[in-house]
Amino acid sequence: MSPQTDAEATNVVAEDLVAIDGYNEPTNMEFPDGGRQAWIVVAGSFVAHFVVYGAVYSFGIYNSYYNNLQIGSAFQVAMIGSVGPGVLDGIGILSGFLAERFGYQPMIFIGSIILSLGLLLSSFTITIPYLILTQ
Repeated sequence: MSPQTDAEATNVVAEDLVAIDGYNEPTNMEFPDGGRQAWIVVAGSFVAHFVVYGAVYSFGIYNSYYNNLQIGSAFQVAMIGSVGPGVLDGIGILSGFLAERFGYQPMIFIGSIILSLGLLLSSFTITIPYLILTQ
């Protein structure tokens, strides 16, 4: 019996495990092609994530603007940008339930309207409670 190196011993053990498990790696996998409709869904998802998370991640610009306006303390201004992502994550449970019940397209439409109105209305106010509510 010839001495084996560590690499050879590892290969033998790996081969034995594959033989024991009976796992055969698929060699000929086919993926469905959704065509144009699938790429439209991908583009729509990109735009939705760009708008929603773009507003959340760019709050630093708003933060310095609101601090320069001196509409409240630094803590109060920071709460404008902190409450939004928390509500966004928390309301995901409710919106997921509603989407399964009423369908995804109506919920996306309603969410788009709410997001647009919130950003539009936030441009008309400089009070902390309304900015928390709209942003």
